[in-house]
Amino acid sequence: MTSENLTIQASPYSIISFELKHVSSVTCCFETMAEFHWARIPFKVAEYSDWQLDIQFGESDRQASDDNSDNSESEDASYMVHRCMLKPRSEYFKSIFFQSSALSGLSERRSVIEFPSDAPFSFHNFEQLLDYFYSNPQTIETEEWKSSDGIALLYLADYFGAPKLHQAALEFCEQIVELEGGEVIARLYEVAERLSIETLLDQIASKCHCDTGCYFQTIWDSIQTPEMKSKLLHHIYTIRKDSVDSYKMRWHEKITYAMKSDPEVIDEDFFLELIEEGEREVMMGEEAIGYLKHERWLGLDKPESEKLTQVQRLCMDHLYDLRHGYWEVRDAFTPKDLLSGLRQLKPAILDTLLLSAMERNSYDGSH
Repeated sequence: MTSENLTIQASPYSIISFELKHVSSVTCCFETMAEFHWARIPFKVAEYSDWQLDIQFGESDRQASDDNSDNSESEDASYMVHRCMLKPRSEYFKSIFFQSSALSGLSERRSVIEFPSDAPFSFHNFEQLLDYFYSNPQTIETEEWKSSDGIALLYLADYFGAPKLHQAALEFCEQIVELEGGEVIARLYEVAERLSIETLLDQIASKCHCDTGCYFQTIWDSIQTPEMKSKLLHHIYTIRKDSVDSYKMRWHEKITYAMKSDPEVIDEDFFLELIEEGEREVMMGEEAIGYLKHERWLGLDKPESEKLTQVQRLCMDHLYDLRHGYWEVRDAFTPKDLLSGLRQLKPAILDTLLLSAMERNSYDGSH
């Protein structure tokens, strides 16, 4: 008998039991496949859904008002989904659904996914991810994304193994580095560090290094932890060592700002390394005062000694012009600012600095 093809019109997941004889292929046409959609419990109903996702966050120390956390509604959410829509587009779900099928056909048909409390996405962003899985677009449109959406979807695409979405989110984030600042870039840097995305880390560090305005300061103030601030500063330092000289003049400004706002970030080893590098670069008067203050904060000022430390020698070179015999006061750094800064040093250190200036003057024979 000649082989025949058989087409079966059926509802999704309906159970079909029949005996095939002399049939070479079977095609099941699910008419409603294109109409599949996820649903958030209990707000919607997902027709023919066969899996439940429970999304949970760990206990959070962050304020509920955080712009990118959606804990104002609830601390968790549940969604009814279709495995056939998630499995082909996500390595994570492919693994989960394979394990569930291998274990038992009568499994609970649900997954509990717990994220850390500081996970940088909201339930809205997770729903954007589900929309992507269900639509599977040829081209991912990012025009309507907010900056927070791009950062969140970069994180989610990495977590769930969606390479096409990950690439689109990465390209979007590379654009916002050039357009945004402050809290947005601080959050992006933290996500890039967590995901080890070196291209983004380098881009942000380079932008901070070359900044001639407040770009670095707004990002610095928005980063929440000393550990992450330390990573950013070391990253900028690494970028800086390979950069052209035209931007290096701003380096001490960034360092002194960091030392003033978060002194614990710059420990003794890093501080002494900065001093070694600093000997080859221009330092403004207020920056030299900042280094002297941090030396005192670290307990390295040695007030019992009559000799200047390496830090004090360096700063003195930038505070006092030996050749012309005058103190470096210019622009917004006035003589009163200089005097105020010097007065914050230990008296013995101040005496040593002043004596050094006098000795230089006497040796030079001027003034």
